[in-house]
Amino acid sequence: MVRHDPNPWMLEPVAGIVDARETPQEAALREAAEEAGVTIRHLVPAGEYYPSPGATTDYFYAYVGLCDLSAEAPYAGGLEAEAEDISLHTMSFDAAMALADSGEIATGPLLHLLYWLARHRDRLRAMG
Repeated sequence: MVRHDPNPWMLEPVAGIVDARETPQEAALREAAEEAGVTIRHLVPAGEYYPSPGATTDYFYAYVGLCDLSAEAPYAGGLEAEAEDISLHTMSFDAAMALADSGEIATGPLLHLLYWLARHRDRLRAMG
């Protein structure tokens, strides 16, 4: 809002901090349940990276989670204790890529995951 962004609501992937004595994989599974209400049946590594090493020491572990969304109801939530204001937006891959192309998806981690998914969709589909 400070930048006068015409769309201050961001589309972004499930994300969170790795807690003490927790692996990045455990954090990804926990955050998927907390933020999206889904149970991941298979977690696939999708890269690790510094988002901007000149500006931050953050380090991202990226994963794609395979899960069944067919029976999922619309979900809004997150943890109240973390002041999360989350709305789940399920969409087709093509719809997501169209939003990336239009600039409506403007968060680096989600763009990274979409482009990674574009390269690996066939392999993931073969996993079932």
